Amino acid sequence: MSVEKSDESILKKNNDLFELIGELEGYHHIELDKSINSVIHPPRRVPIALHKRFKSEIENRKIRHCGKMLRDFNSTKTVKLSVDALQNGLGAVLLQKELPIECASRALTTSQKNWAQIEKDLYAIVFGCERYHQYAYGMTIEAETDHKPLEAIFK
Repeated sequence: MSVEKSDESILKKNNDLFELIGELEGYHHIELDKSINSVIHPPRRVPIALHKRFKSEIENRKIRHCGKMLRDFNSTKTVKLSVDALQNGLGAVLLQKELPIECASRALTTSQKNWAQIEKDLYAIVFGCERYHQYAYGMTIEAETDHKPLEAIFK
């Protein structure tokens, strides 16, 4: 079975996948770079009929997970920066009246993973201050961490 025949059979079997897509005259070949790996999954074909359903589902998930949780920033209220450092990453949440304004996280590099836990927690505070400097500029903010020795140093 030649390549052209297998392409034609795929087109005939999955005609609904290719409807509403413009047609080009002649034979065209797309060459993908094999040295680049996909991040999570290899590319998959999604039928055009399902594109709208997928987009609406993604929007619904964004609203469910972020829309109800995050609040608008009010410059007249006090700001709290809650941070935590784990073995492989950092997390920071900007809060006002215990309600989240914005959330951020990042992975640690290989050398940063070797740091002592107190250094990671202090770096999480620095990360949060750098990330939210637009909100905190000119304001007094309270940094909250669960690392007791670090809290003792700051007192």
